Amino acid sequence: YNKGFNMDKDSLIFVSKEEVTVNAKSGYVYFYKSKKEKDDDWKIDYLGLQPNDTSKVNTSNFIYQKGVKIDKHKKIEEIIKEELESIQLDGHKRAKKRSSGQDFSWFW
Repeated sequence: YNKGFNMDKDSLIFVSKEEVTVNAKSGYVYFYKSKKEKDDDWKIDYLGLQPNDTSKVNTSNFIYQKGVKIDKHKKIEEIIKEELESIQLDGHKRAKKRSSGQDFSWFW
């Protein structure tokens, strides 16, 4: 959020932290709702895999996604579940890549 996000005017709200295992590595993915000052709609952002030991922080080789649309017909929990499933499938040869997400294969 150091570029293009004004912490004084824009909004960022913590939603949840979810433990996930990807390619035998486990850690937390942190989910947030964000909205720029002039935007009408909230978006979901996430950052992970952060260490299970919450006193440590992973500052390199992490996954993230900003601006996941919040579908008005779904609860935030459903969107988070879908994103977690997609994260867990990343790196699998037969897994279908998300059409709008990032390719995290460089992480592993």
